[in-house]
Amino acid sequence: MNQEAETIAVLYNSCFGGWHLNPLVTELYNKRNRAINPAFKPVKCISDYYYGTVVPRHDPILVDIYYELGANFDGKPYSKTKVETIPAKYKDCYHIQAHDGYEAVIINEDKYALDCLKEQLRILLQNTVKTDAEKITALRQLVYTDCYTFIYCDQHHYGCIIKGNHPNVPKGYFMPYSEECDTCCESDWVNMGVINYNGSTFTVVESVTVNYDRYEGGFTFTDYIDTLTDENGDRITQNELLNEWIEEFSKD
Repeated sequence: MNQEAETIAVLYNSCFGGWHLNPLVTELYNKRNRAINPAFKPVKCISDYYYGTVVPRHDPILVDIYYELGANFDGKPYSKTKVETIPAKYKDCYHIQAHDGYEAVIINEDKYALDCLKEQLRILLQNTVKTDAEKITALRQLVYTDCYTFIYCDQHHYGCIIKGNHPNVPKGYFMPYSEECDTCCESDWVNMGVINYNGSTFTVVESVTVNYDRYEGGFTFTDYIDTLTDENGDRITQNELLNEWIEEFSKD
């Protein structure tokens, strides 16, 4: 499953003044939730600018109502709702940042990375098959490993590997393999997966995409060979074992 293909819509206010919704939004939201669950307790989709939203901004029912009502979704002239699409894996790792009512959807990458680590630790510690010694070895491998992130530019059809686990391209990153990518913005880069190397084996941390046919740029997974950089974009000599893994993994 390609996680970058799974997205969610997040609602935000795109003008100064504050997010105020048509009272019909709350009415429809409660009605539809009661139809699903008769015990549902009515809520206000939004109280006012100062108290914020009771309902998550990516709530599917709320988003559906937005698309249905269109311009009638907003209840004040200084409220203009828009949608920002983000990867679904960040649904619990974003927040709404407001300045005089104007909002932005901010993804907390550190929280996501920490949540992923916590989940891996939980699975490891609850494993009833591994011995304590095996768990300690696995824990050391989990903490003391080299991670590699596969990044692809869907505008210019170039890819590279960035050392480390990076949900997105690091700020200030310079793509050394294509001058065309000098003008790319963050949304042009797609995370195609993350692996780690513990000194003996490679393990997939985030689902790795091998097939690039839908991008129609002629890029293949083996094009990642010898494209390793650090988080700034400086080239790093690539481990031959990593190249061999790329070639082998591309056959699966």
